[in-house]
Amino acid sequence: MYRLWFTFIITLFSCFHSMTATTHDKPFFFQHLTMEDGLSNNHVSAIFQSKDGILWLGTQKGLNCYDGHNFRLYKKRDSSTANSIRGNGIKKILQDRDNNIWVQHEKGTDEINYITRNVRHGWAHDSIGKSVIDICTDYNQQLLILCDQEVWQYIKPSRSYKRLFTAPENYSLFSLIKDKQGGYYIGTRQYEVLRCDSNWNITSRIQSALKQKGPANKGLVFLCV
Repeated sequence: MYRLWFTFIITLFSCFHSMTATTHDKPFFFQHLTMEDGLSNNHVSAIFQSKDGILWLGTQKGLNCYDGHNFRLYKKRDSSTANSIRGNGIKKILQDRDNNIWVQHEKGTDEINYITRNVRHGWAHDSIGKSVIDICTDYNQQLLILCDQEVWQYIKPSRSYKRLFTAPENYSLFSLIKDKQGGYYIGTRQYEVLRCDSNWNITSRIQSALKQKGPANKGLVFLCV
């Protein structure tokens, strides 16, 4: 345990030293953004910076678009209101190959046009009958949607969905990321990570060491990059 912490401290120091050595002439500046500045809620659950430098902040009270000066809020409103997203509890934000912004919330997904900033509704839990657990982009920067036992791809021209992967029997999926070799890793609720190739065939199963430490995490395997 002490060796682990020692290694972590040395690594952190090395990174900081390397960073300050190359940026000593460029001091760091920190800006605090709160509800007093226009943020819809101080509990930020997702952060994403789009290619144009815009900062997208997901909260439990909507999606905030910050251009460095002002906030623009996307939230659940009356169905007749333009640019209304369908859920306020933002879980994840990403950008697709057309530079459009996709947001995952408790009702499904919504897409925000890169140019017009108009909202177009995507996957809906109520109408499709499957809940979105996670979202990701594939190697063509197209949207992937992870459900409890399936992975779907969004086909933009037809605004339809294609099923790419079905979990093995008795498996429940929880998280999804792509790797550098053209494949994908899928976290499960069974203390395992499934490694899939580009055709979504399972090539290996990686078992978590947490399985021997009890059910504290309920079998969930989180993946992040």
